[in-house]
Amino acid sequence: MLFAMAWWAQSDTPPARILQSVWAWIVGREAAFGGGAATAFAGAALYFVLMSAIVAIYHAAAREHRVLRERPILLGALYGAAWFVLLHLIVVPLFSAAPPKRFIPDWYLACLLAHMVLIGIPAAWMSRRWYGMR
Repeated sequence: MLFAMAWWAQSDTPPARILQSVWAWIVGREAAFGGGAATAFAGAALYFVLMSAIVAIYHAAAREHRVLRERPILLGALYGAAWFVLLHLIVVPLFSAAPPKRFIPDWYLACLLAHMVLIGIPAAWMSRRWYGMR
């Protein structure tokens, strides 16, 4: 989330708007952007739950599949990339109350890399550390 806030700060987008845009997936743009601090908090909560679930899924899979612990950089990066595709290219555009208005190539590439480096690899490293190399 901090990555998105830093990225859009270049365009003078307030941090609360980034959180509201996440909540807009559920209620739509007008409701989310008009809701003030309450919808920003709801967006933060939704994002926290989503990221926690993503990490928990990798963690659960790593318990049963040693290879997920043995190759944390490669498989963590692939895991993050898979979640990027699922969320940004499939779920949000198809099922969101506020699908993206336009495709911004540099934003999507940056998000792909962020999912790989800031979500997938840390999830893999945490699982490796938790379970060890048994």
